[in-house]
Amino acid sequence: MVKLEKIRAFVALELPDSLKEEINSISERLRREFDQARIKWVKPENLHFTLKFMAEVEREIALKGLRNFREVVRSIAISPFEVKLERLGVFPNLAVPKVLWIGVDRKAQESMRTLAENLEREYYQLGIPRETREFKAHLTIGRFKGRLPKILVNKLRDLIASEEFNLTFQAKRITLFKSTLTPSGPIYEELDSFYL
Repeated sequence: MVKLEKIRAFVALELPDSLKEEINSISERLRREFDQARIKWVKPENLHFTLKFMAEVEREIALKGLRNFREVVRSIAISPFEVKLERLGVFPNLAVPKVLWIGVDRKAQESMRTLAENLEREYYQLGIPRETREFKAHLTIGRFKGRLPKILVNKLRDLIASEEFNLTFQAKRITLFKSTLTPSGPIYEELDSFYL
């Protein structure tokens, strides 16, 4: 009997390289402002909007789900759409921040939610459990390692309240990635992709 390869995988909206560089500049500035915090910053080449994450899935199921999703997208005529990056935020909350992210405008949030819901449906039909948390489109730029001192929590609160971005891009490429965890950070390998 053939053993099927299980992988960590996710489906994501990709960003143009020029935008990745702009976001990296923002991350570099924040790194300097929060140099006393233990934050693992996302490498520019790894920036993306996750639509569906699968902790452990058979490679062929991951590929089949994306192929099925591609047909759904074509049948309901989802077109490329504009995404405006707006504000900083954290998950789960400011008291105990774990993830630092950049959020998007309402219209892009709705478009990404539609994509994510259709992805959930396609993968669920292939036996992949549904995500239990409500979908919230966000671009992760850093992960907090350990507790943030109160003075930095206050600084972060002020930054979230005041920081606004005026960055836009056309969301048009959806990619299935394999994710391999390493001590120096994840390595993403493209398995398949398509354009809206």
